Order: sequence, then structure tokens, then C-alpha cells
Amino acid sequence: MDHKDTGKFLVQFAEGDDRTMEIAWTIAGVDAAYGYALRPVEVAMARFAKSFEEIDDPTAYEYRHSVRIGVGEIGLFKGPDACVLVKPKKIESGPRYGNKDNFVHFEYQVRVTNPR
Repeated sequence: MDHKDTGKFLVQFAEGDDRTMEIAWTIAGVDAAYGYALRPVEVAMARFAKSFEEIDDPTAYEYRHSVRIGVGEIGLFKGPDACVLVKPKKIESGPRYGNKDNFVHFEYQVRVTNPR
């Protein structure tokens, strides 16, 4: 997924599941962005994880309103029904940081914590 404008995304949990979670990004500098969330969603960093598979329990992290997430790092957004794991692949933070555009290109994975 990419963003160039508002930095907000509505992530659908799965095909056939109409539930969604809003996640958002804002500039944090070279090769980094802030993941930010509005309640009831919170965001955390998976400090030492390099892949989604290394995260057994995405609810077991220290969650807050925003965290800085660099390229290759993993962030986690937690809501009442799921966690969205994100991994930025490329970040451009605009002319102030030597880039042409503002965007975050990232992979993500949804882990439902409250099945229907």
C-alpha cells in the first residue's frame, strides 16, 4: 500500500469481512514516518522483529498514540477486533528531507483478535 496525500488508510480485515481499521502516517524524517492512531486504535513498535512471522502475540506490546517507524521496522496498530502489522518498504518525506514526494510504501498483515 502507498500513500501520497492524507496518509490515512482504511484497512479491511479480510475479503468477506466488512470490518475495517483506520491507520495513519505522518512525516518523521529521512526513511521514517510516525504511525499514529485515534482511539480506540493504538500503535506500537515491534522493536526487534524483522518479519511478521516473528510476532506471536501482537497485543502484548506497549501501545500509545504514535510511534516512529523506520524503513524495515515493524509497527502494530491495535483496535478492538484486530491488529494490523505494518512494515514500511520505502519512505519519502518531501523536499525538506531531500525527496521529491511524501509517501510511505508498506506491507501489512491483519490479525483478527475478535472473530465473529
